Amino acid sequence: MKDYRLPLLALACFGALLVSPTSAADVPAVGWRSDAQGYYPQALPPTKWSAKENIVWQTPMPGKSYGSPILVGDKIFVPSDPAELLCLQASDGKVVWQHTNSAVEVLGQEAAIKVADEWKALNDRKRDFQKASDEFRKANPEAKEENERRRNELTELERQLDVMKRKSPIHSDRGSGNSTATPISDGKHVYAVYGTGIVACYTLTGERRWIKFIEGSVIGFGHSSSPLLVDGKLIVHFHDLVALNAETGEIAWRTELPARHASPVLFRHNKEDLIVSPAGSVIRPSDGKVILADQALRTSECSAIAAGDILYTQEGKTSALKLPSGDAKDGLEVLWQVSASRGRRTPSPVLHRGLLYGATTEGILEVTDTENGEIVYRKRLDFDGNLYSSVTCAGDYIFLGCTRGTTLVIKAGREYEEVASNKLENYGSNPVFAGQRMYLRCQEHLYCIGTP
Repeated sequence: MKDYRLPLLALACFGALLVSPTSAADVPAVGWRSDAQGYYPQALPPTKWSAKENIVWQTPMPGKSYGSPILVGDKIFVPSDPAELLCLQASDGKVVWQHTNSAVEVLGQEAAIKVADEWKALNDRKRDFQKASDEFRKANPEAKEENERRRNELTELERQLDVMKRKSPIHSDRGSGNSTATPISDGKHVYAVYGTGIVACYTLTGERRWIKFIEGSVIGFGHSSSPLLVDGKLIVHFHDLVALNAETGEIAWRTELPARHASPVLFRHNKEDLIVSPAGSVIRPSDGKVILADQALRTSECSAIAAGDILYTQEGKTSALKLPSGDAKDGLEVLWQVSASRGRRTPSPVLHRGLLYGATTEGILEVTDTENGEIVYRKRLDFDGNLYSSVTCAGDYIFLGCTRGTTLVIKAGREYEEVASNKLENYGSNPVFAGQRMYLRCQEHLYCIGTP
């Protein structure tokens, strides 16, 4: 990933490669929100579109997904359920290649079928036992000992399911699906991560270099944490935080940290890249050592924003945090902290010219002055749906998209100024901008939006 002291310089010309300096090796990488910032300062974005207006092309997807596309040169890479990775031409949306990354590719067909059958049998047993226990409890509320025994047995069945899911690549359609994580590329390879715990590496031309099962995810709504690239390592978080050798897929280190729906980000400190985990820790990429743990860094769904030597987080409060100039063990300095709007925060914020634009899942937009933490304004957005897509900035416009397919475009600034309300398919992924074009992964299609 990039050196997060600088925002990504978005593409001024269509088709140019998204490149930004990252670690000591200066390896280009593009992934979730392009550089985890969601800021495209040089874009000349479209502001109005519909199913019949300003659609350059649209390509059907093989399945649904909350995963976002990435643009690498003249190619777009996008994930899809059940376990797909697609490469498309950015110019016309034609599919160049598509590969499946399921349990069959890792275990072989016979073993994959056996695992799926064992999972189904245990899951069916748990479902039937829960139904019978609910009926028994309603009919026999006074049978406390038996009801307690049934609760304990149900807890044990749930534990067995979690153990099985951690140890095997189990496909599940629950929650966010199997392909919510956004791929990442170093300009030569593309890495895809799936909720089954499977990770795969491909060349840009579609040759698979390796595919591995790391461990399954048991987190509530399903896995959604996107990977990082740093110092030749691919960082993934299913249950533990794990670093893989990007060349081979072998595990370089493993650190026990609780998984979150939010994604880790990179942060530059004392000329060194550090991983900031939403579990509330700062980790050294070379060996996985936790060098700082602070509850102020802990988030559930909404990832931190790194700008210069400051981290901005939103979880109950909006905070500006700074690592000490010396040893990170000295702890975080809280520059300011203010109460934020209540409710879930699925969208991650975006920073533009000293203003932090954040939003709740239910659609309350909150703009904060990063100089002092002053709330510039709050606005309840006119949405029929939830905000899963992170807040994105292209040029001088802020884009806010909801799950029912509406995207609000507002002018960046200290007052709310709505430019357009655009309706398309349902989506929960993040838009990507390049020049005068916008790429949006909806539930049924990948769209290129702009002037045809």
